Amino acid sequence: MILALLLAQLAPATPSVPSPIPIISPIETNPNASPLSERSLLAQGLQSAAARAKVLGGTLGAVIVDLGNGASVDINGDVSLPMQSVQKLPVAVVVYREIDAGRLKTDQTIHVMKNDLVPYASSVNDDYAKRTDYSISELTELMVEESDNSAQQALIRIIGGIDTVNADMANLGYGAIYCSPSDDGYAKPLALSQFLADLNSGKLLSQSSTKIVLGMMAKASTFPGRLRAGFPAGTLVEHKTGTSGTVDGVRDATNDVGIVQVNGRTLIVVAMLHGAWGKDSQRDAILASVSRTAYEATRQFPI
Repeated sequence: MILALLLAQLAPATPSVPSPIPIISPIETNPNASPLSERSLLAQGLQSAAARAKVLGGTLGAVIVDLGNGASVDINGDVSLPMQSVQKLPVAVVVYREIDAGRLKTDQTIHVMKNDLVPYASSVNDDYAKRTDYSISELTELMVEESDNSAQQALIRIIGGIDTVNADMANLGYGAIYCSPSDDGYAKPLALSQFLADLNSGKLLSQSSTKIVLGMMAKASTFPGRLRAGFPAGTLVEHKTGTSGTVDGVRDATNDVGIVQVNGRTLIVVAMLHGAWGKDSQRDAILASVSRTAYEATRQFPI
């Protein structure tokens, strides 16, 4: 016994490795605690996600709304954050408002101009030598589903410029959503959550146009490791991502916002991560933790 104690003292100490902040629900943290309300569970989940963002030097703006029972929580919901390609949703809505008003048609042919071309994240740009004409519906699908930047530029041009988009947003009551021609607009997460709720309810577009835009969002193929990753496979997630470039390993924006149908509930989930360093998988996982929090609330508080 004495020899064992001496050997233990002489053995090199195991280096201390900081543990990652766990993604667990507040109820699982203390199984003896009194049951939490849905809102408390959501709030604690967002606080945990924000703490993970802070470890990476970032700021998380997030909102979760249960449209069925009105439960709603946010963290930094009233802080303006860069949207990047999330702004393609307001552009799509303005395009289809023009269609609803009869000023544009879905099958109307648009000639893509050289000034519309953006040399990254754009099949329209890549295929320009072979194809220059698209219908409005094709351009909008490319913009929302694939986040095509050239498609966005062509659509902004035909609706009268980015000022038209911002004027429409302001007239509809979303003054905190501000778009720019180069995807460097900004928005408050709470404003985006209201915009999504109004889109889902049919307040912004006709029934047919609402169905079309939501269908595009459901087919969005970008960054499946964000909001989609927090829900079971097969969950209907109608969403739009937004991502900036990196400067010295820091991304100005890692975003995903959407409408989710799960466990008989309709949820609005907005997650915007600003200024975080690290790997893309780490940043994406923070957004996934926001959606996982929303899912756990529907599971632990069934209707």
